[in-house]
Amino acid sequence: MARTIATSGEAELLARGNLTLPKALRNAHDLKPGTRFTIIDLGGGSLMLVPRRLRVDALAEPLLDALTARGESLESLLAHLDAQRGRTSAYDTNDA
Repeated sequence: MARTIATSGEAELLARGNLTLPKALRNAHDLKPGTRFTIIDLGGGSLMLVPRRLRVDALAEPLLDALTARGESLESLLAHLDAQRGRTSAYDTNDA
């Protein structure tokens, strides 16, 4: 079943970066003052506002901080993971 957009509207970005969502949208989604949003850049000039902090963001930030503190990067972590996977698959083939 296709999901339809129940409510839409326009908003204007003000000089200080404030964006007021239309009242119909605020009411439809029970958005209150102080609601925090995650903003996702979808590319092509499209943005998506998610009225909560994505769980993956909350989990990723401490991991990134820990990696940075150790002088690591996402790239070095992925390279290490690939190496570990290679070792594991070598063990798996020997057990057969």
